[in-house]
Amino acid sequence: MLFVLASIPLLFGAAHPFVQGIYTALLLVGCGGWLLLNFPALGLAQPGLVWLVPPLLIILYAVLLSLPLPLSLVAVLSPHRAGTIARVNELAGTDYHWISLGFSQQVALKEGIYYLSILVYFLCLEILLPRDRRFYDRLLRVMIVVGVIEALYGLLQVVSPSLGVLWLKNAYKSACGTIIYKNQFAAFLNLCWPVALAVGLGFYSRRLAEMARRMRKYKHHKRKFLKKKLAAKNDQAPLYWFATALIMLAVLFSLSRAGVLSMLFIWLLIFALLSFSRKSKIFLFASILLLILVFGSILGFDTIVRRFALLDVTGMARIRLWLASLAIARDFPWTGTGLESYRVLSPVYLEHFPDTVLYDRAHNEYIELVIELGLPVATGLFLWIMALMIRSVRRLWKIRRLPFHMIRRSTLVGITSLAAITGFLLHGAVDFAWRLPANLLYCTTLAAFVSYALRVPEPAPGTGTDR
Repeated sequence: MLFVLASIPLLFGAAHPFVQGIYTALLLVGCGGWLLLNFPALGLAQPGLVWLVPPLLIILYAVLLSLPLPLSLVAVLSPHRAGTIARVNELAGTDYHWISLGFSQQVALKEGIYYLSILVYFLCLEILLPRDRRFYDRLLRVMIVVGVIEALYGLLQVVSPSLGVLWLKNAYKSACGTIIYKNQFAAFLNLCWPVALAVGLGFYSRRLAEMARRMRKYKHHKRKFLKKKLAAKNDQAPLYWFATALIMLAVLFSLSRAGVLSMLFIWLLIFALLSFSRKSKIFLFASILLLILVFGSILGFDTIVRRFALLDVTGMARIRLWLASLAIARDFPWTGTGLESYRVLSPVYLEHFPDTVLYDRAHNEYIELVIELGLPVATGLFLWIMALMIRSVRRLWKIRRLPFHMIRRSTLVGITSLAAITGFLLHGAVDFAWRLPANLLYCTTLAAFVSYALRVPEPAPGTGTDR
């Protein structure tokens, strides 16, 4: 699991079907095999696992869309699809009587199996995180290290425009890391820096907790002890805050407007959920902002400003694309067209768009999922996500009443992970960041951190904050 997490972003985010297939096999054989071998001792009868039933059913439905069905049944489920095949039979002299509801059967099947492997991976995390503290720490470090490596590589691409994305040319002249598409790269980094921030805050929280305990014990030496602790040089928090600033700087220079806006939204949500005083929040934000400005001024912010100046033009183009794409959903409202089918249908429906450009994505995950899964199933998926987010926010919002030094590190990680997932969901409204296998795996890992934070009970007064 650590190998998959560390390596999946490095080869274009596993965007190539062959690479994605390798990681699918690793997750299914490794994680699935471990679950089967240890099934009796795992204790899977947990109430929280009921939440995994809806995505499992949706994955099964997506796979079923790839299976051939009698044409008479298809005529009931998807009249437009059956009518199209009937015209093909008439014009081409073919005799198709068994067809699938989906338009990209093999690709959809590949995606469905990968989503299943992600679900198995999440189930393993649900079991391992409460049982293995070292594994939990390693997951955090791997995400931070990979985020820093990607950020450094992306910033080098800005400094040296001739530096490509691995062996390919960098078409965007911006920070792309090893992921090619700058918007997916920015979305990936927005899944990494909140973890680095949480780990840094964890060191700060533990130091405050230790100070509070010692100050209660030695009441007459509070001021002297406080000065001694503040002068200590073994605090690792600045190292992680530096990593946070570095990754955020790479988000800026990815020139992804959706990535930058999502990053700001994540910051606001983290500040809203943390029980910091207003002065502490301002100090934390200002310190990281200062690091970004110092290093960013060396690289130059003028390109970023010019990029945001074109927001109204590209925004109108996106809206036109969304409206045109909705015509597909109107023709296939109930069953959808199958996963990864948009690129097959877009040349037919986007008549008034340039013929020289292939719009293989709707640049809106919600519209594209409605097209692929149909309105009923897509609505069920959105409601499931919304219910989980509301449940998590309500549970973690209660933490704000605790003093900061009493908040556990796992809770800090859960709070920042929840904010990162919310930003990821926001990014999906204007792009297709969800479609990169590496992004989906990292988002799933953050979801496991949130789940673990919700399962760990709130600390009682006077207890530690290690877990």
